[in-house]
Amino acid sequence: MGGIGGSGTRVIAGFLEELGVFLGADMGKARDNLWYALLFGRREVLVEDNARFETLAQLFFRQMSTPQPMNDAQIRLVDTLAAQHRIQHQPERLQTWAQSLKQHGQTGRPAPVWGWKVPYTHILIDRLLTLQPDLRYVHISRNGPDMAYSANQNQLLKWGPVLLNRNVTKGPRDALAFWVAVHQRMTRLAALYPDRIFHLDYDRMLHDPAGVLDGLFGFLGIALAPGQLDAFAAQIVAPETVGRHRAHDMSVFRPRDLAYVAQLDTVGTTAGATPPQQTPPNLKTAPQTASAQGALEIEILRTRKMRAGGQHYRAYVGPPNQYDFMGATQFRLLTGLGLREEHRVLDIGCGSLRAGKFLLHYLLPDRYTGTEPNTWLWQNALETEIGADIARIKRPRILANPDFSPADIGPSGVDFIIAQSIYSHTGTAMLRQSIAAAAAVLAPGGQFLFTAILRDMPNTANIPRGDQAEGWIYPGCVTFDEDEVQAICAPAGLQAQRLPWFHPRQTWFRAVADRARRLTPQMITDMGSGRPLFDPRFDPR
Repeated sequence: MGGIGGSGTRVIAGFLEELGVFLGADMGKARDNLWYALLFGRREVLVEDNARFETLAQLFFRQMSTPQPMNDAQIRLVDTLAAQHRIQHQPERLQTWAQSLKQHGQTGRPAPVWGWKVPYTHILIDRLLTLQPDLRYVHISRNGPDMAYSANQNQLLKWGPVLLNRNVTKGPRDALAFWVAVHQRMTRLAALYPDRIFHLDYDRMLHDPAGVLDGLFGFLGIALAPGQLDAFAAQIVAPETVGRHRAHDMSVFRPRDLAYVAQLDTVGTTAGATPPQQTPPNLKTAPQTASAQGALEIEILRTRKMRAGGQHYRAYVGPPNQYDFMGATQFRLLTGLGLREEHRVLDIGCGSLRAGKFLLHYLLPDRYTGTEPNTWLWQNALETEIGADIARIKRPRILANPDFSPADIGPSGVDFIIAQSIYSHTGTAMLRQSIAAAAAVLAPGGQFLFTAILRDMPNTANIPRGDQAEGWIYPGCVTFDEDEVQAICAPAGLQAQRLPWFHPRQTWFRAVADRARRLTPQMITDMGSGRPLFDPRFDPR
């Protein structure tokens, strides 16, 4: 088994060990075979003549399958390799591996079914296949851009100069170039050895674990006991690193590498996602297949287990397991208070368009404006699940104003302003500045809806007051008093009124310029509480 480091080879190795496949008596924490690393984990092996390479390969094969004591020539060969200084491996470690290999020749038992897992096996697999007729190779691939942002770049540094024929720099740009070179090479080799190389698509496996694993075990000729396939499939869990490239600027990559990634036709995201463009109207979309939609569902459900503030567009903006509700509740509140499709809306701190995706579908073109300094949030949301066509059709304006100020709104103003979970992260001065700026663009008869954490709410004793913070302090939070919020709104010409509309952590306010447009007690009764029913996330009963 092999693949670029971090591709998921370890989980497959675990399954094979459980099925009785001998993977070596000296392995690293990731189940890497250290004897293979001793014999082949060096660049010089690429230029060794066939006779010496065959000597190394046959020694490895024999000690893995039917171990026997080494002769003097083999001991000298192994000791020589162990004495060399290498990239990433010190002689002391190599000598330990050499000793265990020699010891296994003395005491090891025959292994009727054997193999090994070392990620960089793909570097030499073509030569190894010619020397062992019944050898089969499993190559595991993950999403290219995701792998480019992996912390494990050992292969890039050791083998990148060979495959790319140039010096390399540790970082995502060269990491993707290396991924492309490996993928292209393995595609060519798989065509030459169609019955001996199995290309396992890790992202496809996340979508259809039983199907992919069934194909793998069939390729290897391993018969499973009843229930084993389902048991293995249940252990396939998407890691948090799936989709991590979406939190980064794709323009760092070479266009030719992105072009190769984009043209690959794979289920899930092994090929890599289409890179986000700079402005939503220029984004390109293609119809999603059922399998691609399934991969999206897997990613969305996976994010629900992430922590709030994590590096994913659904997690960065708040608890990801409440992402769907927090967008829907804002839309319900707005429409309940009179929002109609012809109105103009300003979404302050629109983030990854939690409410925006509902509003974009609902409003007429050119009616939605958002402010969001973290542009990757809404760009990734458009790319991943909302769809760029909606941006082309509805023509939203999203301003990257660092202070969330609603500049450039135009003389007509807006009918509704919403700022959900923005003022829970601002000091008093920034709150006052933002409310004044919002009031200046609110059209006559307009409504301003926002949330804040009030000090009379539970579990707020250790949260600092707004006047103890300066500027934007996310992910930190601040609290205010209700009368303090109303007092801050008053100089901006706004009458603020507390609403009983449900929020899991904060309090809703509605501010209007005309006191006569405040809600009456009967209106508040008619609008309801907005509390969700039959949802254990909010009502454990």
